[in-house]
Amino acid sequence: MAAFAALTVMPEGASADAAAAAAATAAGAGAAPSATPASSGFTGQVVLPTGDTVAVSPAGMRVQPGGPSKAFNTFTDAHGDDYLIPAEAVPFVGRLLDLSLFDVTRLAAAAPSGQVPVSLAFRAGVTPSAPAGVTFTAVAGQTATGYLTPASGVAFAAALRQQIAADKAASRTVGSGDLLGLASMRLAGVGTPVTPAYPMRILQVNAIGTDGAPLNGYVTVINTDDSRIMALSEPVENGVARIALPAGNYAAYMSDYSFDAIGDITADAQVAVNDFAVPAAGDVPALTLDARTATAPVSITTQQPSTPQDSMQRLTRTPTQGPAVVLGAFFIYAGATPITVSPQPTAKVGKFLIDTFEAASGPIGSAGGASNQSQYQYFMDFPSDHIDADQSHHLADRDLAAETENIASDPALASTTRGVDAAPVVPAAGDAFMFGTAMPLKSTSYFTPGRWVTGVSGPWATAPGGLGGLVLQSGAKTYRAGQVSERTWAKAPAAPVFGRFPEAAAGEDCQACVGAGNMDLAFDDTGDSSPDTIGAGIGDTTTAAFYWNGQQVSQPSGPFQPPQIILPNVGTGPATVRAVLDATRPAGATQSTKTHTDVTFQYTGKTDAWSTLPAGNYCPAARAAGQPSAPCQIMPILTIGYQYAGLSKTNVSTGRDQVLVLDVGHHSFGGHGSLAPVVSAQVSVSFDGGTSWQDVPTFGAIGHYVAQWCNPAPGSSVTVRVTAADAIGGSITQTVTNPYTVG
Repeated sequence: MAAFAALTVMPEGASADAAAAAAATAAGAGAAPSATPASSGFTGQVVLPTGDTVAVSPAGMRVQPGGPSKAFNTFTDAHGDDYLIPAEAVPFVGRLLDLSLFDVTRLAAAAPSGQVPVSLAFRAGVTPSAPAGVTFTAVAGQTATGYLTPASGVAFAAALRQQIAADKAASRTVGSGDLLGLASMRLAGVGTPVTPAYPMRILQVNAIGTDGAPLNGYVTVINTDDSRIMALSEPVENGVARIALPAGNYAAYMSDYSFDAIGDITADAQVAVNDFAVPAAGDVPALTLDARTATAPVSITTQQPSTPQDSMQRLTRTPTQGPAVVLGAFFIYAGATPITVSPQPTAKVGKFLIDTFEAASGPIGSAGGASNQSQYQYFMDFPSDHIDADQSHHLADRDLAAETENIASDPALASTTRGVDAAPVVPAAGDAFMFGTAMPLKSTSYFTPGRWVTGVSGPWATAPGGLGGLVLQSGAKTYRAGQVSERTWAKAPAAPVFGRFPEAAAGEDCQACVGAGNMDLAFDDTGDSSPDTIGAGIGDTTTAAFYWNGQQVSQPSGPFQPPQIILPNVGTGPATVRAVLDATRPAGATQSTKTHTDVTFQYTGKTDAWSTLPAGNYCPAARAAGQPSAPCQIMPILTIGYQYAGLSKTNVSTGRDQVLVLDVGHHSFGGHGSLAPVVSAQVSVSFDGGTSWQDVPTFGAIGHYVAQWCNPAPGSSVTVRVTAADAIGGSITQTVTNPYTVG
């Protein structure tokens, strides 16, 4: 798998969803509440049964390059689970392959080691035989258990394509052929769904492919009165699906992939029906989804030459009540894949939004040598509440905002290839899907006007057990046509931070908030020199401890674990809350190799209008209580902003004297948060790995300070410790080993 760094552009509110349930026991002001896991805390890699690897982090999800699949159906259900279904699996989903196999949220919990545990059932009379890529662990009668790995999943994906090719050669409906007598395969431990207790009517869906023949696949049906009543994906077999639904208003969506003679995807036709009704009495009219109605080809052209890298058609269906359901198709370009959509009017019940997104890159050029390579890329999003018959989009550079992206780097990784990522702005969309293309250390990004969240990931280093690297993101920023801006990413140090976002509606999770009686605490274990940059280190080793009035809180276990937790039923205070995080970078990194952060704040239980979390952000504490819209109070937790003077693009200091400017403040959203003044700061340095320390002159007041010291000899180790306090009993101490390199 190629190493890369990446620029990320993603939707507001793109933080991972699916909050944990609150604990049942109340905690008094003096007692330490038991923590429950905050599921948005998962950072790592998830492997699909096809061997495709998905990087999951606070920045969202990214399908890693080099996997076997080039296109995916996407789906976020009413419970917040995110699905990625490779195109070659679509003809088999719901019939032979259960949707649970492609539930990224479940896979993160069930398969954190990279092995995908599966349960298989075989038809009567068939002796169980392991499908390609599956290793059996047990066989009993017509059932078996087993697993797939990242390497073996590639063989499973190849077997699916081979079956598609065999079906085409035999003039059968694609996906109808036999897979070694397999009756079903699902993620181990997943049961069958529970039928809702509603009077049900039977809807027949007739599905027709672009060739006019019945197709195999699945259809997504959403109750547009209330998605909590019904929002499901059902298999279509030989062109027919029969679905039991309560009476009401509905929408339906389907994709029809075309394949060539060897089973590779050649095109996608997306069919949408925004409104139809299931009556309470009488006959239920059949619904026909005909891929031949997808007559509108999608095309995007830019003023400067560019090559498409990734594309997505994302549909967001928001019912009158209940959560939005998001689905679509995501393409990793190995050349342009034709996409057509069916024209549809504005939704009559609830709301409908289609986002046509494409990331495209220009050619690499040079300006003064290879170290100054520059490149441009486009991030384009075209939202609409209906689907026009004309889906062609033409852009001039004057229609866009331009931002220069400067990416600093660890010297040990400076030669690593980098990439640019992006995702569309989609309200209520759940996780972001990131997109990638190659880039050097400096490039220009062009954005269609709107609110975007940007970020970078990488450079990636090979680490024990997989890849490692930084995944950074900013809060939402409003871009306007003709706007010009510049941003530097990954400038030292890569230290934990609590974000300070310039725009109130930052589209982010609050990292320290109280809502609906719960408190959430979420360390983002890395940042950079910009106060609104938060992120995580893929491959980092982290340990965290949380304290309530000096008593350590018991930690949850499993993949959703600290450094992000929920403290339930915290009461009205007062309490002293302390959080400690130690993080170690993976092998290959030479800067910010270790960090230690110890932060304390006072919880008073009181509300303050200025500390109320503004709309346009997310409160994990309230989500965990099942009340996501409950008022949320930002806790007065301190955070440190760093500006090291005189560093190169690889964070190397070549001067004798080193100057550090500090901007100490509180976690905030558009200024909303604690206004308590910062009353002190002190910088200390160590040149022997922390064995001995010396305080260095640190001058300033009210959160703004400057410190200066003499660098040791080139190649020597430097460890920097900063301690600061505010006027209401809050404090922070942060130690960073090798924040920069002495050159």
